[in-house]
Amino acid sequence: MTERDSIERAFMRIFQIVRRKLKFRSATVEELADDMLDAFIQAATSKCVEFNIAANRTGKHAETAFLLMSNLRGLCEDLIYLTYLSRMEKQRANELIQLLQFQNVFKALSAQSEFFKINNPSQPVLGHSVSADKTEQDVKEARNKLRNFWESMNSPKRDGPTVRDMAQAVGLNSTYEFIYFSTSIFVHFNPHALFRTGWGPKSGPVTFSIRNMSGYYQGFSSFYGAVLFVGFQASFGLDHFSVALDTEIDRLIELIGYMQRWPEIITFEEMNQKPPLYLPTHALGEVMREEDKIPYGAILQEVQGLKRPKDTS
Repeated sequence: MTERDSIERAFMRIFQIVRRKLKFRSATVEELADDMLDAFIQAATSKCVEFNIAANRTGKHAETAFLLMSNLRGLCEDLIYLTYLSRMEKQRANELIQLLQFQNVFKALSAQSEFFKINNPSQPVLGHSVSADKTEQDVKEARNKLRNFWESMNSPKRDGPTVRDMAQAVGLNSTYEFIYFSTSIFVHFNPHALFRTGWGPKSGPVTFSIRNMSGYYQGFSSFYGAVLFVGFQASFGLDHFSVALDTEIDRLIELIGYMQRWPEIITFEEMNQKPPLYLPTHALGEVMREEDKIPYGAILQEVQGLKRPKDTS
């Protein structure tokens, strides 16, 4: 068993404990309108925990590790967006969530109606009976309400801040610039992401399969999924988690510190270069960090440094 395997098994045990401890429940229907933010934090945290369990699960289906990468991007955006919302006045955050929900529903109904009208008009679908003009009007109204909201918040941008803007506002620069970027290549066309799935002799031909990089995908998802969960706990744990997770978080950070090699975006192996010996470089780095000669773990400091939202109830 490799060092990474043993750490991933330890990660798995921690996240299974976390899943048992946290309830991930919303308020009652009557109370939900006044506590939408908490409901979305519960949903996103649940997704993060389930993701980490999947990322550290061993099994025969190696190709599923590839599918984790694009979802890591979603977790990163959840952390950024919800942290940003948690720093708003509670009433305004709930208002924004509802406006975003309306916009997404109207856009989805519009796309659904158009698709089935062209492809399968005999199938009843929600929104099928609504005219195209009415659907377009609903989409425009939802967009205008969002723009009015952001104008009332004195946003310099008509459609509100981007995810990058939000990341900068809450101090998640490294999280955005590395995790968000590195996982975005799996949801957009990217020649490098496609070509790296081909493995074979240097002279070719190569055989393409997402299985060829399954260890990399799993290792990347396991490591940075754990980092993101540290951020979820730091940002929301005090106000939104049903129990304290200090022991589990301390153990996660300890395990992250044991990792001799943090997953990279582009690896030595895929470029047909021999990787360095990580044990001596890791040991040397430990000594230099203890002597404050080199920086270490800026992203860990960043996610741990997420402050408790102000009491805006």
